[in-house]
Amino acid sequence: MHRRINSWFHRQIALWAFLFGRREVALDHWRRVRLLSPNDAAVPATIAHLMSLSRQRAAAMPVMDRALALDDKLDRAWYGKALSLIKLGRVDEAIPLLKRNTELQLMSPFGWYQLAHAYVRIGEQERARPVIRKLSEFEPQVAR
Repeated sequence: MHRRINSWFHRQIALWAFLFGRREVALDHWRRVRLLSPNDAAVPATIAHLMSLSRQRAAAMPVMDRALALDDKLDRAWYGKALSLIKLGRVDEAIPLLKRNTELQLMSPFGWYQLAHAYVRIGEQERARPVIRKLSEFEPQVAR
C-alpha cells in the first residue's frame, strides 16, 4: 500500500513538473516511479519519451527496449524509438518500428504520417503512396 501511494505521489509530481516545463524534474520523478513499479511498461516508455524530448535520444533507446520487453504491444514505445532513430539519422531502422506502431494503433495518424515521411526520406516515394492513401481514409487533413 505504501509503495502505491509513493508511486502515485511521484507520478503526480512528474506530471505537474512536465506541465510547467520542468522536464528534468519530471524525469527524476518518473525514475522514482520506475523503482517503485518495475513491471509497469508504461513507465519506461514515459521515461524514454522525456529523454528523447531532452535530446537524450540515444540514451533513451535502452529504456524503450526495456518497456518493449515488458509489453511488446506498447505502441508508444515503438513510435518513440522510431522517432529517436529518425532524429539520429537511422531512418531505415525506424521503418519496421513505425510499421509495428501502425499495426497496434490502426487509427492513430502519427505513426502513419511518420512512416510516409520515412519512406520519402530514403527515396522510396512509391512505398509512401499507399501509406498516405491509408492515412487519408481516416485523417484526410493529415494526409494532405
